[in-house]
Amino acid sequence: MTGTIDISESLAEATALVEIRALHPRVHCIVNEAAVSVTANVLLASGATPSMSHDPQEITAFTSSSNALSVNLGMLTQSKCQAITTAVSTASKHRIPWVLDPALSDRSEFRLEYCKKLLEQQPSVLRGNAAEIDAICRSMNLTREELARNRSLVVMTTGEVDQVVSQNRTQDIACGHPWMECVTGLGCAFSALLAAFLTVIDDAFDAAVDIAQTYGSIGHAAAARSHGPGTFFGHFLDCLYAESIQ
Repeated sequence: MTGTIDISESLAEATALVEIRALHPRVHCIVNEAAVSVTANVLLASGATPSMSHDPQEITAFTSSSNALSVNLGMLTQSKCQAITTAVSTASKHRIPWVLDPALSDRSEFRLEYCKKLLEQQPSVLRGNAAEIDAICRSMNLTREELARNRSLVVMTTGEVDQVVSQNRTQDIACGHPWMECVTGLGCAFSALLAAFLTVIDDAFDAAVDIAQTYGSIGHAAAARSHGPGTFFGHFLDCLYAESIQ
């Protein structure tokens, strides 16, 4: 299946957000320090319950007691790598859906190789921008479609047009607003909210398509109420919250 969805003119249906608000799923996030507050606030506005620790001594307890896991490779340290490895192993053991965000893997050979090792643990979704996803594909000599089939996962590339690829389906979604790129951490928060979507939508491909439509349409709604990036994020949280309580 292929096609393009253009949601720039109206809000997408947000039934997943309503379900998240009702269930308050726990989403554990390992995210770079610059994005912690934004990520936590986006999850809270959706109705999800975030936890943010990446201390190796706590990570097993937080991951095992969560409904989903989001792993972001920003600002990697040896301690954070240890925590991520443990978190991913714990998620696999307990069959907890998880999202891998390969932040800036196109600019660090160490990060790229670590990302490839994590892919062996079968995340539900690999979500990154075109530079990050294409760097991973080139290093493995695979196309996005081949990577999805080879690893039995969903490959999501976000940008001006989002692309979602699974083993047998491809969907392009024209979405988002330019101001979304002017708020530090909003992409990281996208991955965390995607993890929350995986708790209410069983099919990872459908969850990825749904959040692309929802996140993008909320971005347009927020921009219509804003004067620029400074006011945009507050309106983004307001619009996200409003959609979750419909």
